[in-house]
Amino acid sequence: MKLIKIFTAFIFPLAFSFGQVKPETASLKSELEEIARELDALRAKSNKPKEESSVHTRSSKPAPKYASFKKKLLQVNLELKEITQGLIDLKKKTTSRGSPRPSTPIIQKETEPQIELDSAQKKTSNQDYKHNQSHLAKSHASTETLRPAADFSNYLIISPNFNFSRELEYSSGGGVFEMDTETGMGMSLELGKSLGIFDLGILLGFDQVRLKNLAVTGTPYNGKGKVSSYKIALQPAIKLDFNDHLYLRFGTGLGISSRHDHFKINDGSTMVDIYEDNLCLLLNLHSSLGLQITEASSLFLGYRFSYLGESGNFEDFAIHAVEFGGRFEF
Repeated sequence: MKLIKIFTAFIFPLAFSFGQVKPETASLKSELEEIARELDALRAKSNKPKEESSVHTRSSKPAPKYASFKKKLLQVNLELKEITQGLIDLKKKTTSRGSPRPSTPIIQKETEPQIELDSAQKKTSNQDYKHNQSHLAKSHASTETLRPAADFSNYLIISPNFNFSRELEYSSGGGVFEMDTETGMGMSLELGKSLGIFDLGILLGFDQVRLKNLAVTGTPYNGKGKVSSYKIALQPAIKLDFNDHLYLRFGTGLGISSRHDHFKINDGSTMVDIYEDNLCLLLNLHSSLGLQITEASSLFLGYRFSYLGESGNFEDFAIHAVEFGGRFEF
């Protein structure tokens, strides 16, 4: 309806101003004005509910003269409305896609600092946790390494050794005979209890030194023999830790030894068999340097001096031993 009014209000005056309006155009104008009046009348009647049936009757039966033209105008009007509605919908969609929601920047501005703060807090918390764990681990490790002897109050020491000695003298009939010695071997076990830096144990061991060649007033005789000693002793000692891995242990021992001395001279026509078997006093001094391997075990290398008292006609006897072995705590 508005399109028709615009057409009649602007197009026709413009056409008359240029002198291009013909008689048939004037008739078309009158027809359009008549159609506009008819449409106004139809719209006015459509607003009255009581006259709804009459409006439909008149509108449904338009004049044959204007039926085709009215139909075209209504179709154009409908298409314009559809185009207008499509443009409105397109504008809404374009606006919704192109412009961000006002709440989105606000949420980002509010949440991003919070995320960074949470991340910093978590990082700080993790660093503090790792630092505390590391500190506890170091404290625990130092406690384990320097743990008091009460945690492992018992110990067992196993130590084989290589020993040697000076010449052994034998007295008989107013004469003194000397016997040469060779390197021997031994083994000892010590079982004890630790009381702080002090150890107190019982030593059980065996030492053997081989003998050869007997000299009588400067005359040598071929022969061979050995000195064997089975010993038991009380062993007090002190164990000092240098650091977490090295320690020094030294002590003494006092006990008895079952000493067996045997020598056999076999020099052609001379056959002599000398044998003595006696209990004698045992005294020893020892020291060792140890390396801690695990919490309850270590290896060591040391030296032991053992003194054996007289056995019959055999004089007292000193044994020097280089020993090595392990210490196990439980």
